[in-house]
Amino acid sequence: MYLGSVPQSVWRLNIDTPQEAQQNLSFGAADRWWEQTDLTKLLLSSNKLQSFSEDVKLLPSLVVLDIHDNQLSSLPDSIRDLEQLQKLILSHNKLTQLPSGLWRLTNLRCLHLQQNLIEQIPQDSGQLVNLDDLDLSNNHLMDIPESLANLKNLVTLNLSCNKLKSLPPAISEMKNLRMLDCSRNQIGSIPPVLAQMESLEQLYLRHNKLRFLPELHCCETLKELRCGNNQIEVLEADHLKHRSALSFLEL
Repeated sequence: MYLGSVPQSVWRLNIDTPQEAQQNLSFGAADRWWEQTDLTKLLLSSNKLQSFSEDVKLLPSLVVLDIHDNQLSSLPDSIRDLEQLQKLILSHNKLTQLPSGLWRLTNLRCLHLQQNLIEQIPQDSGQLVNLDDLDLSNNHLMDIPESLANLKNLVTLNLSCNKLKSLPPAISEMKNLRMLDCSRNQIGSIPPVLAQMESLEQLYLRHNKLRFLPELHCCETLKELRCGNNQIEVLEADHLKHRSALSFLEL
């Protein structure tokens, strides 16, 4: 809708009495007041928002908040009050950093931050223990914190199109991770402990600086391994040992 700002009436949806309800009350139909319920989903994508109001805290029952494809450079710390939030879509903005309150949203299951200008993810990100989908692709990340290993429920992790030179060994502790995308970075080697990720099904390492194919001994469920556009010179039998589930290999 090309909105430059969110109308104040949106933030007050849970507070102000709807006009229809006011009319009903005036006619003595007070028993219909219970029909008003709190807002649980707010979709503001593809507008021209440059700022986001602190008043978002007036919508504490939100479960889904989608603000992707705007022009936001920051978020209010009051976002911490959205304790019921499960899905937060912030992709395609101009965010350079994130408020500390975001990492307190422990009910989050899906967090999309791709296509921003983020240079660092804090250690506090490890508090989002219920996340199962995290997208950090197309940012300016040079490393990722060890604390991400606390995200034991993570199923999908997208780190593609950043400036990563290595992966922390602790990433192997994500025992439920099925998809890991590290394409288009500057990674020169994969930590051997990555081989302990027993649930991994898709591993994307295209467009890096790998000289050897990673040995993934315990990844018996691996179905896709994409390592094109690297600097791999040798392929040995051990690299593909126990890869009976592999259906797609790109070199």
